[in-house]
Amino acid sequence: AFELARSGQCRSVAELVRRLPQQDRAAVDAHL
Repeated sequence: AFELARSGQCRSVAELVRRLPQQDRAAVDAHL
């Protein structure tokens, strides 16, 4: 997921998070 974000395939973090399963959202929040 983070690789996709860095490569620009998702236009924003919010868009990336919306594509993630619920259990991954906490990991993203922690990463940010």
